[in-house]
Amino acid sequence: MASASDLQEQGLAFYSKHEQYLLSPQKSLSLIVHEPFNCPSWLVAGIIQQSLSNDNECYLSPQSPNRQKTASPTFLYSFSNTELTYSKYLHKYVTKNRNMFTFESYITEDSISLDTWDKSICEQLEKSAKLCDSSPVVILENPELLLSVVPAMTISKLLSQIMTIQQKSALYVVTSSSIIGAPQFLPALLHRSSLLISLTPLTTGRADDISGILSISPGPVQSNDRIEDRLSIADRQYSYLVTTNAVKLYFK
Repeated sequence: MASASDLQEQGLAFYSKHEQYLLSPQKSLSLIVHEPFNCPSWLVAGIIQQSLSNDNECYLSPQSPNRQKTASPTFLYSFSNTELTYSKYLHKYVTKNRNMFTFESYITEDSISLDTWDKSICEQLEKSAKLCDSSPVVILENPELLLSVVPAMTISKLLSQIMTIQQKSALYVVTSSSIIGAPQFLPALLHRSSLLISLTPLTTGRADDISGILSISPGPVQSNDRIEDRLSIADRQYSYLVTTNAVKLYFK
């Protein structure tokens, strides 16, 4: 494989008919699956930035065309990280409409009941709908951890809670490819998704100029969004390089 220095940097896109576009249709489930050591915080930050922008801005697509859109209320709920994980990216790239962004970490917020976590999110989404005309974007990070910390939680119940939130938003679920104790959860979630994004390390290990491989493929569920002319998933792969100061992507 050619090194990054030999390749032309590319802008990231999830949909082939809308170049440099990362936002999924309402009531759809997009699944971001990563290896334990391939943290996707840089990717999540790009989705947040574009969701909050009015002009399709996204640092992962440096030459993104001006595509006028309405900023969306955006919610990131994490069961595995605090805002410190995202602080570098949010501080540097997410500068517009920050008042429309909500971050909640379930590992630091004691007032949130893990038994009824989905109800509190739905209440926030309903409140947002009354204050804003644009539809919300929700990112759930590692909800599978509830299976090990909530005694009464089952895979069926957790999937039902996730689907309830999906009906009120464009939903992205970030999950690990190795779910200890509940290997059936990931396949069950996959069968409900319309977009699959996976981050994997190089088969030969980590290289100095490549951090990993990002793959995009359609999920089993086809989007019913007719306004966007049934968005076509861009089935492709990128090599990506994450450094202290930047993230770069190259067609693989």
